[in-house]
Amino acid sequence: MKIAIIGAGPSGLSAAKNSIQEGHDVDVYEQTDRIGGTWVFTKEVGLDKYGLPIHTSMYEGLRTNLPKELMEFENFSYPENKTSFITQDTVIKYLDNYTNHFQLSKHIKFNHHVIKVDPLPDDKWNITSKNLIKNELQHKIYDAIIVCTGNFYTPFVPSIRGQKNFIGTSFHSHNYRHADVFRNKRVVVLGAGPSGTGISGLLSGVAKEVYISFSGSLLWAIPSSVIKKPRIALVKENSVQFSDGTEANVDAILYCTGYTTTFPFLSKETGIEVDDNWVKPLYKHIININHPTMAIIGITIRQCPFPLNEFQAKFFLAYIKGTFQKTKNEMWEEYNQEIMDLNMRGVQKKNYHLLGAQQGLYLDVLADTANITRIKPVIHRLYMFQKSLPKTVSYKIINENEFTYDEN
Repeated sequence: MKIAIIGAGPSGLSAAKNSIQEGHDVDVYEQTDRIGGTWVFTKEVGLDKYGLPIHTSMYEGLRTNLPKELMEFENFSYPENKTSFITQDTVIKYLDNYTNHFQLSKHIKFNHHVIKVDPLPDDKWNITSKNLIKNELQHKIYDAIIVCTGNFYTPFVPSIRGQKNFIGTSFHSHNYRHADVFRNKRVVVLGAGPSGTGISGLLSGVAKEVYISFSGSLLWAIPSSVIKKPRIALVKENSVQFSDGTEANVDAILYCTGYTTTFPFLSKETGIEVDDNWVKPLYKHIININHPTMAIIGITIRQCPFPLNEFQAKFFLAYIKGTFQKTKNEMWEEYNQEIMDLNMRGVQKKNYHLLGAQQGLYLDVLADTANITRIKPVIHRLYMFQKSLPKTVSYKIINENEFTYDEN
């Protein structure tokens, strides 16, 4: 089959590798001039030289929020290194090595911006793309399509009362690159996810004061010098008021508030809709039920993205190969039941794709449904274990079920 893959980040690369190994003819569309997706670091923000939004959100000093042992593709490890929580450049080197080892570059159409994806009557797909270097449109037909553009490129900034009155610096972490821009400033970081906690830790070494504003529990460690605060209720010209009534004078607001999932290139005819980051209708978070020769990989959250997204690609490839069969009606029946179960548990739409503690069960269901070998149980066990320990801990996977760790 002729398969188009959109995006040459980690998900796109592993989808390409597995598709090629299955004997498919593969084109990978990549908007930039290199592989890596969100793991590419550039000092540029805003728009690139072609007027397109800069995709990456990488910043100086970033370390992974998962150990590298949970960031590997099947049978392809990082070089031997005791450090588990690695830097961005180590991840990029790993992806470069993966690309070179499996000779993926010859399948990648660099500097090709996908403008539109349309379904055709015979279950095929028409992709309209623009060769950015030649400034010309191209059309090509495929038997199947795998969307691997991720969900970290359309920043979400919440609406807060009075925020237009703020006279200091304010922007989303998508455009944050280095801590020096906040040197000797009083900064409030809004959001305590991986970016919020990671960046607030870096800012604590250069800023005059750092506040982190969040609701709920703090899942990642931060330096003791970072002042914890509840959500921001009101923004004034040079200060913020928190929901507990306290107030802080600040020079800058950094929004680490996540992203809005978008697929601007998917035509209405694809049947894909996004409702508060819930992408629908996808069978097992992967297959477009309306047009099952389309898969969207990598929209699940709170998981181990490298091995899980590769497994999602394997699931889709097994489906189009006929290793397992599901009619549209069967997909709809299972899908509707899963949505009903989520609703009964009180899960918000924006969290329909959240796996967390359910990751292991989800992977087993994929394997059993597709009649493919289950992923190593140690992956999910280590994922659940490491969340409670600091990033100074190093890990080593011993076998399919066991791992060791060293706190020194």
